[in-house]
Amino acid sequence: MRMIRVILVEDEKNAMDALEIKLRENFSDVQVVATCNSGAAAIKQIETLKPELVFLDINLPDLDGFSILEKVQSNHFKIIFTTAYDEYAVKAFRYNALDYLLKPVGLSQLKEAIDRYRQQSDADSTIHQIKYFLQNINNTTHGINKLAIPTLRGLKFIDISSIIRLESENNYTIFYLNNQPKLVASKTLGDYEDLLDANQFVRIHQSHIINLACLKEYLRVDGGTVVMTDGMELEISKRRKEHFKEMLNNFLKR
Repeated sequence: MRMIRVILVEDEKNAMDALEIKLRENFSDVQVVATCNSGAAAIKQIETLKPELVFLDINLPDLDGFSILEKVQSNHFKIIFTTAYDEYAVKAFRYNALDYLLKPVGLSQLKEAIDRYRQQSDADSTIHQIKYFLQNINNTTHGINKLAIPTLRGLKFIDISSIIRLESENNYTIFYLNNQPKLVASKTLGDYEDLLDANQFVRIHQSHIINLACLKEYLRVDGGTVVMTDGMELEISKRRKEHFKEMLNNFLKR
């Protein structure tokens, strides 16, 4: 059995002890090789021990988690952030497909995170994910503007403004973009309905979400259809028609 060598970076002793115990008692393929309560110690141990996985607290007494990553020379490891951040920052994690755990960390959360690590062992994309995360989290005035799309080949980073519409295909979502090939994401349409700005991205049908900024025509015939800037004509379901009209009116008033 291949062991996953793990370093824990956490300045709260109780949180550190609880996480270490959960890992040791519930994951036979996880080996905690070091624990660090400061950024300086984390940098040294990561460089020396070269772990496969790091649980990284964002707020530390000497350095924040992102400063640690900037100073570490090696980047061949995956990161699971542990955070007590507010709702906006958590949403930024989700936009950038970065794995995170909200403190206090529960066992079910931890199992899901370890399972995701086992399925996605490529650490090279982490640096790009963090780059876009920092852009998003530091741009609170203008909102989040980048989205990481998990595809069958890896991650694709797109501008949210480039999205024309999204279409459901079983447990996958097809993204139709301005002047770009379509993308197939390995998440459901419901996942993106929860994530994208509901004032701009509106679900008009069980299978379709549209970007109101890319709406070309609204046709009231036959219950209602929309024509998007890519030329596609889509039906509005009867039960979503009133909600669509309300959101469209609100969007036009912005």
